Amino acid sequence: MVEQRKSQESEFPGLENERRITLSLPFSRDNEPFSIMPYGETVNHPGKIGHPGLDFFWKKRVSLLSSADGRVQSITTDNKLGIGTWTVVVVNGYYQMVYGNMGDYNQNLKIGSVVKRGDLIGYPMNKADIGLGKDFAFHWGFGYTHDNELMLCPYTYFDSDSRVRLDKIWANSTGYQDKAKFPKICNGVFDGLDSIKDYYQVRAQVEK
Repeated sequence: MVEQRKSQESEFPGLENERRITLSLPFSRDNEPFSIMPYGETVNHPGKIGHPGLDFFWKKRVSLLSSADGRVQSITTDNKLGIGTWTVVVVNGYYQMVYGNMGDYNQNLKIGSVVKRGDLIGYPMNKADIGLGKDFAFHWGFGYTHDNELMLCPYTYFDSDSRVRLDKIWANSTGYQDKAKFPKICNGVFDGLDSIKDYYQVRAQVEK
């Protein structure tokens, strides 16, 4: 039995010592977004997994804040949307927080920088720059550090105040046209996927 448990721990790192962290929303109460694109939507992100995070939308440029303490693992840029956008990944133990589709990031951040909850990470991109209106957009994901695609549903990790705020924002997200098809914050494979143990089970299923 001991040998079997050790084998499982080696095969599934993190499962033997899953210390959950507490998250807050990556923006202040004064800067609540008007809409959300949820986890698991497949209209804009086709495939088995779908959208691996939450997209938030504003009518103005706002400050994006660290959801938890951690250390900057990477700072990257790409041109997938037709403009250069930035992604900062912050890790805390076995968990990672992905701050993506940013128009700019906090230039004081470097790889290895220590960040505290509420620290400035960056700013959302302006959709006008890609000809999609005047909104500002930002992608945020939370997951296991071993995978950048199959993320974890963050809902149960948020503190109680953040959950209340998130529920209210989602209830008021009338601008999201596919809400009837994807009615939850976390849909599809992400529905209830909130632990490393669940992660391994779902990962095995989607790989079949």
